[in-house]
Amino acid sequence: RFSPARAKAIALNRELVGATSLPQILDLVASRSREMDAIAEATAMSRLCKANERARMSGEALERDADVQTLLARVEQRALSDGFGARALGNVAHALAKMGLGTGPRSRTVWRLLAQRAEQRIDMFHEQGLANTAWAFATARRDAPALFGAIAHTAEQRVLDFNSQGLANMAWAYATAGYAAPELFDAIARTAEQRVGDFNSQNLANTAWAFATAGYAAPELFGAIARTAEQRVGDFNSQDLANTAWAFATAGYAAPELFGAIARTAEQR
Repeated sequence: RFSPARAKAIALNRELVGATSLPQILDLVASRSREMDAIAEATAMSRLCKANERARMSGEALERDADVQTLLARVEQRALSDGFGARALGNVAHALAKMGLGTGPRSRTVWRLLAQRAEQRIDMFHEQGLANTAWAFATARRDAPALFGAIAHTAEQRVLDFNSQGLANMAWAYATAGYAAPELFDAIARTAEQRVGDFNSQNLANTAWAFATAGYAAPELFGAIARTAEQRVGDFNSQDLANTAWAFATAGYAAPELFGAIARTAEQR
């Protein structure tokens, strides 16, 4: 049986999961703050992010909201006391990045603490958590070289356990962050080449873009992407078409059949 405090936290967490709007979530955080534990705080951040996909408030507007600041203060204290597990750390970072939170002093402090705690617990992260955390810090343009180094080392050891989305996200994150990780890119290239058939159009485009941006030569991978992308070019949206063409041109990899397919598709659109 759970203690009364834990039972209340579980009940609150269920209510947060069911909340769908910013006012609902923030009202729960404000009115039930004494019942919140680390899991509820991480859930509140994730639900806030999901609700904001519909509300579309800018990061600057969210930073000015008093209730958001109250939640950030709780997250800051929890991270300061090392109260988040690996999954919660990744989820909070992912939510912060998607909401564009990082300009205010409190959110900058939260990012710094998340980087420290995630680095300390890196061996406890699952593959999706590693990819999501790297994606979050790259998207938010957070400078965290020690964390990127730890993620790269860990991901390289477990690269076979990543799914296609995770492989693409890892490559994209390191290219976007501008963090050199040649061993990781080499491991991703070998694995992605074997699994290229599992990649969707966005993953194909993002992986090619990442390797071209990072300046990492991977001719076998580019060849596999070219053959697969040519067959599925009709599934690519305009951004994916542009990114794929740019990536192959930048990498200097000749793919005349792929360029022909892109040209015909782009012309029609």
